[in-house]
Amino acid sequence: MTLLHFVILALATWRISSLITDEEGPWGIFSRIRNKIGIKYNEQNERYATNEIAKQVMCIWCISYIIGAIVILIYFIVPWSIYLFSAFAFSAVSMLCDKQLWRGYRKGH
Repeated sequence: MTLLHFVILALATWRISSLITDEEGPWGIFSRIRNKIGIKYNEQNERYATNEIAKQVMCIWCISYIIGAIVILIYFIVPWSIYLFSAFAFSAVSMLCDKQLWRGYRKGH
């Protein structure tokens, strides 16, 4: 594994973990998955877990171990999957750039 592949896989792991834990995704797919797993919302719109799996999915630090293991396993079984994971890595970098570059500008607008 090259350093470039490591960086791509690490960024892809973070991006996929972020999608699963915090984002709605296209057509609300990740929200629906979280709901089926057991993540619910109270009256103040705060999330809570109804079981142990839901607790793991709510925590990006926890789910990233699982996602990282899956990503690396796929990479070693299907080496060309690095191109698929590159799309997630590009997305992660664009999000990080957006957060840093637009941080001050968006506050005033």
